[in-house]
Amino acid sequence: MSIKLPSYFRITSDSVFKFVFKRKQYAKHLIEKILGRTILSIKSVEAEKVVTDNKFDAKGVRFDIYVEDEEGSRYDVEMQSVQTEQELLALRSRYYASMMDVDATNKGDEYRDMKKTVVIFLCNFAIFDGKLRQYNFIRCARQNKDLELKDNTEIIFLSSKGAKSDIIDEDVASFLDYMNGKTKTDNLFVKSIDKEVKAVNKDPTIRRNIMKWEMKLREEREYAASKALKEKNEFIIITSLKEKLPLTLIAKLAETTVSKVKEVAKKHNLENLIVNN
Repeated sequence: MSIKLPSYFRITSDSVFKFVFKRKQYAKHLIEKILGRTILSIKSVEAEKVVTDNKFDAKGVRFDIYVEDEEGSRYDVEMQSVQTEQELLALRSRYYASMMDVDATNKGDEYRDMKKTVVIFLCNFAIFDGKLRQYNFIRCARQNKDLELKDNTEIIFLSSKGAKSDIIDEDVASFLDYMNGKTKTDNLFVKSIDKEVKAVNKDPTIRRNIMKWEMKLREEREYAASKALKEKNEFIIITSLKEKLPLTLIAKLAETTVSKVKEVAKKHNLENLIVNN
């Protein structure tokens, strides 16, 4: 199946976002405005930084924009342009935060010396109740919301589709509007970002590389979606077989054919559970 790419790549494109925000001045400014505080100095900014757990040789995570300041605090900024279920978004943020801790311990930090970690998701779709543009999460006691755990971890979600019922920084608000495609603005920060995005789209070499990356990314997403659907259907088939449901009904529930149901039954040694109509 052919994949149609846009004629103009916006800031919500993974590749363009990384290309622009791997520059220290842009990453620093956006993070500062989201947090509402000043970061004295940025030590490093990495696009597509990969972190793996050396202790377990597990599959790693690839961060969009990974920032470390001079005090050792770490920040991950993710552009999330594909609609994601709220539960999966929350679990993903938890996983990313944990892998940032892995990165710190891989470098020899003791847990008592671990600095602040902040995960920021920039979502190009409505999230949670849809009423706000920015949601900051920290751990606190269920019995007393004023009692903070103070584990130096914060997870922040921003939505360009929020209802604007909250008060947020002007530069952040303008950037969220820019994510929605609003390019006409007097905001100097967004003007600078837009200038970079236009330069990316005008450079044939950069644009060609972006197109290759976007094509690969979309193919990976389609494959992942196809694999997830296959696994879901297989789960439905196995569960239905164990419940002794008729073959035709199982095929209908799993949106597949009777022969496919038989294949799955054979694969999992469940042929004895097949109930013919």
